[in-house]
Amino acid sequence: MNVTSPFRRNTIIVNSLIYTFGNALNALLPLLLIPYLTNIHTPEQYAKIAFFQMLVFILTPILGIESISYISRTYFDKKKNINEYISTSLFILILSSFIVTFIIFIFDFISLINNEIAFAFYLAIIYCIFIYPYNIFIAILINREEPLRYTAFSLSLFFLSLICILGLYKFAESDPYLRVMGQIVSAFLIGTTALTMLAKSGYVALRATSNCAKDIVSFSAPLVVHTLSGAMLGMGPQLVLAYFGSEAAMAEYSIALQVGSAIGLISVGVNKAITPWLIRNYESDPKTLNYYRVFARNCSVFLLLSFLIYILFEEYLINFLILFIDNSHVGFKYHLKWIVFGFLINGVYLLYLNILICKKETSILAFITAASSIIGLLSSYIIIVNFDSNFVAFAMTLAFAFLAFSVAWRAQIQ
Repeated sequence: MNVTSPFRRNTIIVNSLIYTFGNALNALLPLLLIPYLTNIHTPEQYAKIAFFQMLVFILTPILGIESISYISRTYFDKKKNINEYISTSLFILILSSFIVTFIIFIFDFISLINNEIAFAFYLAIIYCIFIYPYNIFIAILINREEPLRYTAFSLSLFFLSLICILGLYKFAESDPYLRVMGQIVSAFLIGTTALTMLAKSGYVALRATSNCAKDIVSFSAPLVVHTLSGAMLGMGPQLVLAYFGSEAAMAEYSIALQVGSAIGLISVGVNKAITPWLIRNYESDPKTLNYYRVFARNCSVFLLLSFLIYILFEEYLINFLILFIDNSHVGFKYHLKWIVFGFLINGVYLLYLNILICKKETSILAFITAASSIIGLLSSYIIIVNFDSNFVAFAMTLAFAFLAFSVAWRAQIQ
């Protein structure tokens, strides 16, 4: 087996560029809706939309138990029937959705939460169920190394959602839940399409087994903690600023975070391109990890050296950004350096993350990510309370550094 062939054909480089472009569009297009949505909604109405989106973000890994990660990991395992695992994951989704719905109903019934919050939960659960087949399908497209189809299919969700939203606004008054309903209708349409395509391709067996469920839960359940901790890791400084800082400082940090996140799009694009190659070759020859470790070390050195290049051109970048940002928010420049460095370090983490996924060390990964999020929260609090909020981005970088170093150290263990 020639494990270097994908690099010689530049397959990974080309696929990385396509994924990065698709990710950038997926991140940019929703931002373009913000001026329109903030104009037609009051802050209270827009807050309801944001609350629904937060519930979807939280419930997605919980209801699916991150089983899509196991499906991606098992895709190249010829000893296992991938269609049985996909069908079992769908069964787990329905069962967990029923349990969570029942809990919310009880909480609503005994008045621990109000009716409006319960309604938002129900809508978010419905959305997660509909969108799940779509997430499975794009995961398979990544494994099949079809970045163009992945990009087209992922963008279709946004445009379909936009059509549904505008269609509902045309026939009714501007209510925030109409946008939510538009998202749910689009999720149903795109999810049904994805499920149909999965069935036609033979990926759905319509049967669930206890062995498949046991494999999925043992691998994926720790990834729920990992995913939620990762979200807290990224949002930690913002949460601390919201409680202990000023609104202006939080706004400046958010602006810097949006600019610096462009680095993250590149890292995610490379990771989507490299992961199928790694898992496919690892299944046939575990020694592939040794070659990948060399590749990861070289890329890590390149990512860290890229920070020096950024330092050289930072002044020009900031002067360019100031042309589009109001003078009252120029404080973002104090955060930008550390945020860019943090996302570069996060790129190192993503490289070594693949090794732990290959080795199925998800419990260790969950522990490391949870510890990193706690470090991020505590260091953010210490910096804001005892020092200047302009240095809060350093807390995020510190947490990412701990995460990347811990994962890289674990990945080096044979």
